[in-house]
Amino acid sequence: MIILVIGQSYWFRLVQKILKHYFKKNSYIITNNVNINLKKILKKKKILYLFNFFSAEIIKEEHLKKIRYPINFHGGSLKYPGRGGYCHAIFKAEKIYGCVAHIMSNKVDTGKIIKELNFKISDYETVESLKFKTYLNSLALFYEIIIKIINNKPLIFKKKKWKRKPYKLIDLKKINLIKKHYTKQKIKKIKQSTIYYPYGPFIIKNNKIKQMKIKFSKNLI
Repeated sequence: MIILVIGQSYWFRLVQKILKHYFKKNSYIITNNVNINLKKILKKKKILYLFNFFSAEIIKEEHLKKIRYPINFHGGSLKYPGRGGYCHAIFKAEKIYGCVAHIMSNKVDTGKIIKELNFKISDYETVESLKFKTYLNSLALFYEIIIKIINNKPLIFKKKKWKRKPYKLIDLKKINLIKKHYTKQKIKKIKQSTIYYPYGPFIIKNNKIKQMKIKFSKNLI
């Protein structure tokens, strides 16, 4: 059994530590440039599990077909597939958010569900704080799946379905736009929902998009 893991960020280093603790060195592979390296790896190795822990790289369908369990950890609940789930959830004043482990398919965030892990959102949540909670819960979900693998327990797919089509970048831009007639309260909500370094809300001036200066302060929310 060979496990292939791709990912990024500080949290990905914790994923690597979990693998190092539970598996022999020659039983797992860690890579970043996955589509470049995966073709070479699949020629030499039979990959049973692939874990994508928050890598933005989309794996080609031709590679996915050769892996029995290509698993992605999505930073959003089943209500928020695709891009910008953190922002949309805060903007809509959701009380519950989550993360999802699912099988990867040729279309992003549409595959079979292994498990959804939900948690509460506070009224004062920011993109930064919600992302932190999501990564933390995703790490717990990864650990849970690894323990199942160690104990030779099968992965059972849930009957749950994604609640909508994946959000696209254009959907995220819509809630980033601040217009002149917006109230102070609505502008405040947009800032709370979209400010995330180096990104944030914008205005349109002289038919051009003008990014607002990002200020992190106690008065943000």
